[in-house]
Amino acid sequence: MGVNMSNCCFPDGPNSARRVPAAGRQVSMQQTPDTDERISQEMKLEREPSCREAPDSAAMVIDLEKLTAPGAQRSVTARPKSSQDQALLREAQITSPGDPLYNVAMKALWHGCPDVLELALSRLDRSLLSEDQQRDANLMAQKLEFVRIGQQFVALCHEFHKGGSAAALRAGAAMVEHRCERLMSSQPERQQSRLPGLITRRDTILLHSKIQSITRNLVGK
Repeated sequence: MGVNMSNCCFPDGPNSARRVPAAGRQVSMQQTPDTDERISQEMKLEREPSCREAPDSAAMVIDLEKLTAPGAQRSVTARPKSSQDQALLREAQITSPGDPLYNVAMKALWHGCPDVLELALSRLDRSLLSEDQQRDANLMAQKLEFVRIGQQFVALCHEFHKGGSAAALRAGAAMVEHRCERLMSSQPERQQSRLPGLITRRDTILLHSKIQSITRNLVGK
């Protein structure tokens, strides 16, 4: 997927998550028990790679039960990118790989554009960034990996519902679980960042648990 896992560092800590409301004012926000019920729009495979404004993504966990249900629809045809999508993609392609490209990555995080975020992070020269920027770039890369893990599992479940074998689902789920475990193993107990849209180690633990539960329900123990 183009993200170097060695450059990832997940956020964590019940009091460390931040949210940025539409007005742009940053306020701290404690993670609440209902985090597990939040639906991550970035993780929906049917979502085209277009951007959405000001996502509330202090801590996001995919609603896997809905997205992996037999009747869930998966669109493989994306709508044409909006002018904003195209502009962000162009910025990610041509912006110099230091501080300016870091700002493009933050825009992609803010607008919920994982494809643009992946491109920006893949071109980013971390040696040109400050220590704080390097830390936040790592957190953005972890958020991107979290999204891609969810997308991979949803794709596996859709293949199973289309007639795939239980063995193939089990094998694929084991690979996805391993990706979650790699992320969890690299996450600190607490993170310090005021960027919007990040996720915590608790989110990854919940995602891992849901993947295991859904797999068991679909194919048996």
